[in-house]
Amino acid sequence: MRRGIPRLMRSLHSFLLVVTALTLSCSRTPDIVELPPSYDIHSPENIRYIPIILAGQVVANPRPVGEIHPSRFWGWQTQLIRVRVRTEAILQGDVVPGDVDIFYFIAFGNFSGGATLGSMLAGERDLFFLEKDRDHLRTICDGWRACVMRIYSGTHPDYKKDPTASVNEAITDLLLTRGSDTDDRKMIRAIGETYGRFGDGPMIKKLKQLVKQESPAVRQKACTVLKELKESCEQKIAAPKE
Repeated sequence: MRRGIPRLMRSLHSFLLVVTALTLSCSRTPDIVELPPSYDIHSPENIRYIPIILAGQVVANPRPVGEIHPSRFWGWQTQLIRVRVRTEAILQGDVVPGDVDIFYFIAFGNFSGGATLGSMLAGERDLFFLEKDRDHLRTICDGWRACVMRIYSGTHPDYKKDPTASVNEAITDLLLTRGSDTDDRKMIRAIGETYGRFGDGPMIKKLKQLVKQESPAVRQKACTVLKELKESCEQKIAAPKE
């Protein structure tokens, strides 16, 4: 019995070393470098150079995984954040479907202008513009939401990208396709948020589909934008019943 005790202690010691190593590897802050706070996703030409574009739902509120420290850019403080996202559609690049961790830096300070990445919340659906940093997915910019776009058209778990469509066409189609868990007000906002971002051609094509398929309120918004784009809008209005 006594001979077995040293062997048992060695086995226990080896087990504890393995557990400790695994714990440290899981808790270690990823070696991710902060990027500039802007990327021009308003230019359709730039979209095709983004390595990974995916649509997904934020599973839980983002969590900090690093210490607050001075930013490499501007004069703010920053911190590395991790958010868990459930992938609904992959529009560009190669990502394993399912839940993925996405990393980004948020900024601390008094700001004016657009929303920051710190405003992301659990339950919302977003379009993420990403690249890989070693084995980690991270946004193509930090600080501002220029690299994460809110999706107002609802959930799209079964969305399939048309293999013949350009990435700008695919993004416009997804953002303006009515999914579940949305309403007319959100669809109208989706049109306004998408307008002018991914090219006039994809926008005109999708708006003409909405005019034929959507509710009267959404059709009206689609027609308004089509007229601004110097395009005709032919709505089929049902004749009143006698």
